[in-house]
Amino acid sequence: MDDSRVEIGRRKEPLWSQRWTESLGLFLLVSSVFLLLPQRTLHGVDGEVFLSWVEQGRYDYPRHVAYLHVVGALHKIGAPLGLTALEALLLASALGSGLAAVCLHRMFRLLAPKPFRSGALPALAAMSAGPCLYYATCAEIHGVFAGPTAAAWWAFARLLLEPKWSRAVAVGLCTGLAASVHAFGHVLLPTIALAAFCWGGPRRGIPTRWWIWVGGIHCASAAGVAAMLGAGATGQAEDILRYCSQQIVDFDFCSAPDVFLREWVLPGAPWSVAAAVGLFVRRARSWATATLWALMLHMPMAVLLLGHHRIDEGGAYLIGVVPLAVLVGVRVLRLREFALSTVVGLLLSLAHVAPQWKEPVSPEFVQDFAAIQARHKVALIVGKRHELDGVRTGVPGAVVIDLGAALHLWLEEREKGVTLAQWFDAWAARFSAADLPVLMSRSALDFFAGTPEPEVRAFWDEHLPQRYSVVPENRRDFRGAFVLPLPKSGER
Repeated sequence: MDDSRVEIGRRKEPLWSQRWTESLGLFLLVSSVFLLLPQRTLHGVDGEVFLSWVEQGRYDYPRHVAYLHVVGALHKIGAPLGLTALEALLLASALGSGLAAVCLHRMFRLLAPKPFRSGALPALAAMSAGPCLYYATCAEIHGVFAGPTAAAWWAFARLLLEPKWSRAVAVGLCTGLAASVHAFGHVLLPTIALAAFCWGGPRRGIPTRWWIWVGGIHCASAAGVAAMLGAGATGQAEDILRYCSQQIVDFDFCSAPDVFLREWVLPGAPWSVAAAVGLFVRRARSWATATLWALMLHMPMAVLLLGHHRIDEGGAYLIGVVPLAVLVGVRVLRLREFALSTVVGLLLSLAHVAPQWKEPVSPEFVQDFAAIQARHKVALIVGKRHELDGVRTGVPGAVVIDLGAALHLWLEEREKGVTLAQWFDAWAARFSAADLPVLMSRSALDFFAGTPEPEVRAFWDEHLPQRYSVVPENRRDFRGAFVLPLPKSGER
């Protein structure tokens, strides 16, 4: 018999007990640690978009409907004290992950075997896993998503401890809230239901019919949050279906092994390995089987969204599977082995995360641009992504465009017969109408000066000199040039 089925039934765990002070202290400690770590500025294009939206007070994002509202609330509360939009994003990630640490601590107190009964070490192992550590320290959804996801696992543990209808309802409410923060929360409920079945739910007092009602509660709570936040009761579902239908044409099944390796095996190590080993260890087999089912539920969507585009999210979409894998680990490994594995996991995570904690550009580069911006707001075009990250996070409200992303948009227009010259003219006209002079950094200028692409060369060597003047702007670390429209003949 699986020893977990014996131990769980003997424990008592009131929802609100004398341990609430312990949980509060743990929350403050873990959140503070995440905030004190060298934060990575942004996470790709999404981070930049979220930063811009929070600065503009725009929180309507139906796909992950609650996320920006959470960040926006923190920003509104902290703005009078000088809290910037970026700091609100980072604070939300740290607080969400701090909540996750507390909930996982309580979960492992219930489900871990006797040597791990305190719950502290398994919770540390989960929160120091690659995706959990990384997203706790960057401006992205998944650090916030970790909070209600861990709350759902805690609710699941309480349901196993003492099957009650009220505790099943709590599972549905938590997964519905998690789905409101990030759409992958909709995969969390079937993951938890399958974990309960693998543990022996119907035989242990959790009727199968309960999960039908819990699914209804999950959907109702997610729809209710969406309606309350202005997206409409069906707004999130419609946005998800629309986005997935756009992606399905590019579904690349052959990318599945690569996605599995880079999104689970590597960022989840050593717990991803422990979960596989657990399939061959009797006392861990029920939880290892649950982990396998969880991966089968999560991976198709991960492959759909990441495979074709070769996007590396470092395990973001599999954060909800990490607690299960650690639960396998506490049954496969002895206490000392588990502690050593936790240290190894933390070191692996730091090796992945730490290189991205460095400042993207020099402080002088940001200060020089800030001086230009103070004189007159501009639209900055950069040829290197790290320049965008540095300026966007160092100069609130700056308008910065990644040249590579912009040219990608033009390539889509080129299929319709739009030349680079036509596209740039229309683009520059919009900035001119908004009184935003176009400023190119040296990296963007170097790209145009050195590219062998014939159409780009023709634009830069022939079209640009006829329609624009290039005015150098050189300071200590920032070097570039304004690209300004030449006056029309009637305006001279």
